[in-house]
Amino acid sequence: FNCTLQFCMDIINHPTLISELRQNNYDIFIGKIFDPCMFFLSNLLSIQTKIISSAISMPDEIAFAHGLPVPRSYVPSVYASSINVPELSWK
Repeated sequence: FNCTLQFCMDIINHPTLISELRQNNYDIFIGKIFDPCMFFLSNLLSIQTKIISSAISMPDEIAFAHGLPVPRSYVPSVYASSINVPELSWK
């Protein structure tokens, strides 16, 4: 966690990076869920449209933070054990 926090602080406190990014007036942000700093950066730059990419089910707290539905009927939680999750297969 400390490495991620330090990385975020380095980006945000960079002397010219934030001002250069603001000058570009980006319309859309595309990022992966494993890097929470990028979402903070997109908010700092006031980018309204965000696309989140994930190779796995999205963790609940990430979905809730972005106002996304959590469709438990067909996408089990990544934190749930196999005992608590119905079998989702084509038998």
